[in-house]
Amino acid sequence: MNPLLSLELKRARRNRRTLVFTAVLPVFFFLTFSARSSAETVGGLKVAPYIMVSMATYGAMNALFTGCGIIAAERAVGWTRQLRVAGLPGSSYVRTKTFMAYLVATPALLLVFLMGALVRDVHLGVGVWIGAAVSILVCLAPVAALGVLIGYLVRPQTLQPIFGIGSAFLALLGGLWIPVSQFPTALRDVVEVLPTYWAAEAGRSVISGRWVGWAGLCVVAAWTAGLGVAAAAAYRRDSLRPASAGAT
Repeated sequence: MNPLLSLELKRARRNRRTLVFTAVLPVFFFLTFSARSSAETVGGLKVAPYIMVSMATYGAMNALFTGCGIIAAERAVGWTRQLRVAGLPGSSYVRTKTFMAYLVATPALLLVFLMGALVRDVHLGVGVWIGAAVSILVCLAPVAALGVLIGYLVRPQTLQPIFGIGSAFLALLGGLWIPVSQFPTALRDVVEVLPTYWAAEAGRSVISGRWVGWAGLCVVAAWTAGLGVAAAAAYRRDSLRPASAGAT
């Protein structure tokens, strides 16, 4: 096993507070927002499964965004430079951080799904549950890339407001808090070019037995490629900094 991955896994087990926070908050929102008549429908789905997918996407998004952004704190204390000096390739470091962010994101998503099944009577086949979860996580790849980019660009002191405002912004404009059907018509065009909208839509498409469509896949692919290139450029810039330089 990659020594850094082993270290990260041990750290994650010790940091139970973060794991609980990332998993419990979306569950609380789901149970609160879905406490409506089960006969109502939103976007072609009953209220419970619709909101379940939204909050599962929100929980996973938060975990990916903050998990990858922790790079900034480790840069500030010189940890990333020490790893490079020790011979660990930067690409391996970024892959490990991204993997760990996904590892933390998965329980947040699954716990919302579990509450949907146990508390809100959302009954789906095993393949549908798995397909919806995988679709959401795959379509959140741009958010992971954004977290890495921010981790290499900002100072640790600014992480908290960026994560707070950024997560709220992505959730709101992505239609995770309010159904897109309730948005003004002009704003819907903006929503449909955001990856968070398509991540939730991908999960709902699986539940509805339909395909998310080429438009959604192209949006997700374009954001992933663009933010991935930007994150790679930020990493290369960071790796060329003199040893005495602090986090920027």
